[in-house]
Amino acid sequence: MPWWTKSPERAALRQAGGTPMDSRYELYHRTRPAAAAGVSLPVACCIASNLVMGSGFLSLPYAFARGGLALAPVVVALIGGMMMLACSWEAEAMARAEALEVRALRRGGATVPSPARLPTTGSKAPAISNRTFEVCELCGIFGGPILEAGYSIVFLVYYGATLWAYAFVFAESTSTFAPLAGAGACEHDVACPLYRWCMLFFGIIAVPLSVLEPGEQAEFQVFMSGLRVIVVLTMSFTAAAAALGADFGPEFAPTRPPPPLVRLAGLGRLLPASIFAQNLSGSVPLVSRELADRDQLVQVIAWGIFGPSVAYVLLGAVVAATFGGDVAQSANVQ
Repeated sequence: MPWWTKSPERAALRQAGGTPMDSRYELYHRTRPAAAAGVSLPVACCIASNLVMGSGFLSLPYAFARGGLALAPVVVALIGGMMMLACSWEAEAMARAEALEVRALRRGGATVPSPARLPTTGSKAPAISNRTFEVCELCGIFGGPILEAGYSIVFLVYYGATLWAYAFVFAESTSTFAPLAGAGACEHDVACPLYRWCMLFFGIIAVPLSVLEPGEQAEFQVFMSGLRVIVVLTMSFTAAAAALGADFGPEFAPTRPPPPLVRLAGLGRLLPASIFAQNLSGSVPLVSRELADRDQLVQVIAWGIFGPSVAYVLLGAVVAATFGGDVAQSANVQ
């Protein structure tokens, strides 16, 4: 029998690994103490938006200029809708996997309560309890070990490349436009000693944060969300001011004519930039794990996707309209 037609119950049983499934079930369904009861809806929305808004949005003005000022917002909206649908399916798969886990345990003779509870809306769809399945686990349960291994490889490659991109943008921007301790600017030179010091500084910041759960750094997550809003507004309004005649120097003079409204040839730049900038897929278990009221998960996902999307359209349209074909591939705050 092919691996993709095997029984979901058997797949769920194979997921026990070195820990008995009933022990895992009991661990996940213990009542969370007050200190770890989860974060509120606003904090969870900040966490979700921070997961979406990395450095990917810095490439959107360039993508807007290549794709057209009318086509680009439509693409961003379509990608946002597709990402919302994918994340909703991811949440539903978590609830279904938990039901399969209970079914497998009961067939094995264990006595466990049903995890499914009715959401406050009165819907009969299964809701997510304290059990949060990572996407890798979901691939193993519903697709078998081959799909699980394949996803794990893609996950490692994707997030390794993403981490390198974040580190590069930070180090390159900081060493070029904000020289530290009297050192000269690197002028986009990755071999510059200051660039390497900035890369090291990024690691010193990122590594400690990576070992903490987002709920353990709630204040920092809220601060970062506010900072991202300030950055987007600053970049947008300074670009608009330049278009209206403000003098920021010859390097920041507006370009005429502006980009076209629609340029289908620019979809090759626009689509990947939009997908990367709006990607929340794979992070639904993390957001669900931190949220106090799991019935609010859909609201958090919606804010995490569509909130940044509005900021993206504002930033991309204003900067692209102002600088046109001269906009850089990475629009950095200077």
